[in-house]
Amino acid sequence: MGDFLRIEGRLPRPAALELSARLLAARPDWDVETEDGLALAIPLIPGAVDSELTVVEESCARLEATRPGLEIDLKVSRAAEPPDPGPGPAGAGPFRILQAEEAAAGAAVNDLVLPPGFLASRRWWAGATLLLAALADHLAPHPGAEETRGLPALFIESRLPLAAQAASLAGAQPVDIGAPGGSLKRDRAGFYGLIALHLSPYLASKKLKNLASGLRPGGVILLSGLANGPQTAHLLRAAARAGLWLTWSAAEGDWGVLKLTQAPVRGHLPPLTGSLVPDLIELPEELAEDPAEELPDDSLRPEDIGEEEDSDDRDDDI
Repeated sequence: MGDFLRIEGRLPRPAALELSARLLAARPDWDVETEDGLALAIPLIPGAVDSELTVVEESCARLEATRPGLEIDLKVSRAAEPPDPGPGPAGAGPFRILQAEEAAAGAAVNDLVLPPGFLASRRWWAGATLLLAALADHLAPHPGAEETRGLPALFIESRLPLAAQAASLAGAQPVDIGAPGGSLKRDRAGFYGLIALHLSPYLASKKLKNLASGLRPGGVILLSGLANGPQTAHLLRAAARAGLWLTWSAAEGDWGVLKLTQAPVRGHLPPLTGSLVPDLIELPEELAEDPAEELPDDSLRPEDIGEEEDSDDRDDDI
């Protein structure tokens, strides 16, 4: 294997989760471990080292700016190969997860087969297994519920389209795979019964408005790869702006998965007078002149993570 840059740092758990999400928003192909601090290994590509390290430095600086007293000290070293995070899970939901050499001995219908030599962090696997379980539940509706199989599905995942493989086995069809940086083509409006993302929540939030237009009536969006707390709140605010609302969620440890659907169209409200509420009255002059006080917002600023609104500058064939 080629040379790598190994980047490590001892960080408080919340800071490690936040820095990981910021790094993966900029580089979704990276894999960041968040156990016992933060660690990642990136390929040492001649001519690209400075730009890659700049992404790390800027992410650290922006995080420090939002957390007074936090000082991030990272160690950068050269390594011949990425670290071995150990074996991944044996399965998730109804799916067994096999290494390529295990599959060679025989694989069953619901077995997911990994590429030879595939390794992933415990952080990546936490999001992947939550998404696989949520996907299996969605594609196995209870008797009498609306059928969810046999509908087009779109998957946008970091590093490996594992959930796309699972959805194909579970009955979604056709299954499309999109690039993390792409946008939905306009001719796919109202096309998908299921859209699933396993990405940084700050990258996913920028795509929600565009992807929401691709849902057919009753379609859902599954989101994984997010840490519970501020990252979840950030995604839910982006979902509300995209006309989506939360219908289900699950959590395991620090990680969560969300299920969103199109918010119902609200009917016209009756006028706020008459029998419902008293007639509105004029405010005293001294109160009317006071500017409205803004509520505090501890979410990330757009300049910290990029614009939240989707861009149609790039269209993928999805």
